Amino acid sequence: MKKVLIIEDDPIVGKILQVKIQYTATQCGLEVEVSRAFDGEEGLNMVAEKNPDLIVLDLMMPKKSGFEVLESMKQSEIKENGAPHVMVLTNLSGEGHKDKVTQLGASAYFIKSGTTIQEIADYVCKQLGAMTAPVPVAA
Repeated sequence: MKKVLIIEDDPIVGKILQVKIQYTATQCGLEVEVSRAFDGEEGLNMVAEKNPDLIVLDLMMPKKSGFEVLESMKQSEIKENGAPHVMVLTNLSGEGHKDKVTQLGASAYFIKSGTTIQEIADYVCKQLGAMTAPVPVAA
């Protein structure tokens, strides 16, 4: 079972993402556990506790920003099998923000106003599906 953690301070956006990702993953034939954190501090605690495979991360949050979450994750050994895949979902559209989160380890950057919930769910399923695909055996 793959684990997804949504770190998003807006309870409505977080719940919609949770439901849509869970539904889409089921439609894609994936077993997924989707958890939510409501601020960066809680998110970091849940990263350590749940060891997610993929994180959907907002940048502007209370207690710790998404930037601080990424910095903390980069400095620590969060997951023995490698860092979780982090996709940023934010309203910050400046090119400098995208560059900064990429340097901190995020693999994808989506602007909330320019991306549908279905596009996010599809992206998550694609990434999780790639993680569960069988490794080809060399002949």
